Amino acid sequence: MAVSLKDIANKLNLSTATVSLTLSGQGDARKVNKVTQQRVFDCARELNYKPNVLARSLNTGYSQNLGLIVPDITDSFFFQLSDYIEQEAEKRGYTLMICTSRNDYMREMTMIDLLQQKRVDGLLIAPLPRPADCLYSNLPDDFPVVAIDQLQPQWKGSVVVASDRKSSHEIVSRMIRRGARHIALLCVDASRYSIQERVQGYRDALQEANMSFDGELYAELSVENYREEIPSVLDHVFSVCPQVDAFFFTTHMLVDVLVCYFHSHGLKFTSHYQFACFHGNPVYSKLLPSISIVQMPLEEMAMESVRLLCDQIEGRKKKIEIPRERLVLDCTIG
Repeated sequence: MAVSLKDIANKLNLSTATVSLTLSGQGDARKVNKVTQQRVFDCARELNYKPNVLARSLNTGYSQNLGLIVPDITDSFFFQLSDYIEQEAEKRGYTLMICTSRNDYMREMTMIDLLQQKRVDGLLIAPLPRPADCLYSNLPDDFPVVAIDQLQPQWKGSVVVASDRKSSHEIVSRMIRRGARHIALLCVDASRYSIQERVQGYRDALQEANMSFDGELYAELSVENYREEIPSVLDHVFSVCPQVDAFFFTTHMLVDVLVCYFHSHGLKFTSHYQFACFHGNPVYSKLLPSISIVQMPLEEMAMESVRLLCDQIEGRKKKIEIPRERLVLDCTIG
């Protein structure tokens, strides 16, 4: 049978309230004698006491759980980001509950409701594009929440994003300096804020180099069917612009599909072609040793998003309004 607060109190001849205050970390604030607190801690350890998390959450109104919603946990970007967020949450004494929206904003809304029903103290979310009239009405105004990686027009809370436009501009400018004059741009899910920023960075670099935007070298693919769509897209690019000399992908998931296309069409990865993408994978250095990669600041994104969320949670506990922040973190280019 599980050891209770009353068991510890009886063994030490103390009140249950004293034991409860000590084990909940309120001993000093409530002026419980230091020696008494140490006796409680020692006894709890001796009896292998495990706190009743549910009972504590009902008593305090806080569960020490955080929620995280990402579009696709199988995507290496969100997998790594989720791992870093979990580590940061644990450092602050929180458990992380992870859900996926599966790139469906209606499911995203369902997951928001579900995590609130699970009594999470706050929510981290990589929000999906949604209709302009579809607001986040199922999130109370005072509920602690931080958006990561994406920014939507309807979003009114804190957000942590990467320097997508700036980094895109830098990496495309590098390709131009290295001689590229016909740079194909392929993107997935172009309705996302981060992708739009990367496309704009590409345009900025072309304009700066006095190069015109060529719509024949630009393609948007769907997140659901990009693998099936990309062969015909590349066929078209090579057909209308055989002099294409560079490929820039706004997301890493297109790289392996490009490699398959080149091999199946007998194309060589010669110095004639330059390649660049956002977010790297160690295998790319083997498949495409010359590829340039915009490395996302995943650890910093995790650290800052959890910090902002915990600040909001503490502010809610103290009934203090915490100003919403928008952080743009620099990427690195390798």
